[in-house]
Amino acid sequence: MLERPPKPSHPHLKLLYHETIEILEEAAAIRLRHSDAQLTWSPKPGQWSIVQCIGHLNATADLYLPRIRAATARAAGSPPDAPYRPSLIARKFIDALRPGTRFKLKTFAAFQPESQPDPATTFEAFQTKYTTLLALMGEASEVNINREKMASPATKLLRFSLGEAIELLVVHAKRHLLQANRLSEHPAFPAEEIA
Repeated sequence: MLERPPKPSHPHLKLLYHETIEILEEAAAIRLRHSDAQLTWSPKPGQWSIVQCIGHLNATADLYLPRIRAATARAAGSPPDAPYRPSLIARKFIDALRPGTRFKLKTFAAFQPESQPDPATTFEAFQTKYTTLLALMGEASEVNINREKMASPATKLLRFSLGEAIELLVVHAKRHLLQANRLSEHPAFPAEEIA
């Protein structure tokens, strides 16, 4: 397990930090509970396997983490104690990503996972990327998390503040971990290694 960065001081980011710790622990538990055959099993062509759910989260983090880091640098010197104030559009978008919502969003090509990702490297990468997110929460605590905006990797028409982008990554991860866990409940889910 990777060493955890210090907790952020901002109340909103502190909450997201704890949720991200739970996400990291859940992903590690999913990896330990399943064989590689189970992790790579898909109900039918075109539907993601458990490891592809994790690969999708990795692809999303790869596009968001550099934007979060850059926005934090641009916001340097701004007052760090500003309360989190998401815009109405961002709030609706984030709410649409929450686990259990019936709203479905099309996955853009940039966020698609590999067709046959390796479970070991995919889960290891997930642990690294979301530990990086924890560190970025600490850095973002030192600035105004509402001030700097970043374009969504999906479309330049959609822009998020630091606080919004970090919350989006956390909520999105919870959604796809729920999806991964539901796969293991599928009636055809393999009970053991497939030879």
